Amino acid sequence: AANRAIKDLGAIGLPEAAPIREAAKQRLLDALKTVKIDPVLDAMNDLADRGRKENERVQASLRPVEDLLGHDDPDTARLAAFVLARVGGPAGVKAIGTLITGLRDPDPLIQEQAATFLGEMGPDAAEAVVALADALRPDRKSAVRVKAAVALGFIGPPAVRVADRLLDVLRAGDAPDASRYDVRRYVTEVFVNLGYANAPQAVPVLLDLLANDKNWEVRQRCTWVFLPMKTDDFRNARSTSGRSAEEVFTAVLRDPALEQ
Repeated sequence: AANRAIKDLGAIGLPEAAPIREAAKQRLLDALKTVKIDPVLDAMNDLADRGRKENERVQASLRPVEDLLGHDDPDTARLAAFVLARVGGPAGVKAIGTLITGLRDPDPLIQEQAATFLGEMGPDAAEAVVALADALRPDRKSAVRVKAAVALGFIGPPAVRVADRLLDVLRAGDAPDASRYDVRRYVTEVFVNLGYANAPQAVPVLLDLLANDKNWEVRQRCTWVFLPMKTDDFRNARSTSGRSAEEVFTAVLRDPALEQ
């Protein structure tokens, strides 16, 4: 019964708040018709204020679900964490501990689910980046590793804390089943989201991968890291063997293996 209640609450989405949203939106539209800035600003402020109050009501309504995070039944606690993570905000942050526990569960399916919901929280799940990096270990199922890498990409800049561990995954090459699940491709995409300036230690390694990696999708994602790079930074970028970025890119353009 508790599990069903949690699922129902997550699906309802509190529709009673809809009239409040519509009233505020109508005030904004009416103000826009006047073409006077003060009424427009007043309506926008009112809409923002009502949105904050509505969010407070949503968060307050989730307190019974938050209480279930400490339930003796781990399945109930985990379902509560999934609902809170999906809602996000302060309530979602309270679920992070339970989701991290899920990442360490012996069941790979539960590990996948936990990683997925942490990813949905985006930067709010910054506390979980180390646990997600742990889930990238080669002894984990490749499907779990993919979900962990995707989650780190969604979390974004906070993942810089585990950049060196991500580089270790890239250097290790593809395990027999890892290439099928594109583990390293998604790890490379984490660096795309981080930006080269936030993880400068990755630049030489990514140039090495671009030049030599057997996984063409990894090589493709490496180029994405360099697309927004400033001209001077590109000219100064070097691979671990000392090759310039220009030299590496020129060689790639001439690589017959990539013509297709």
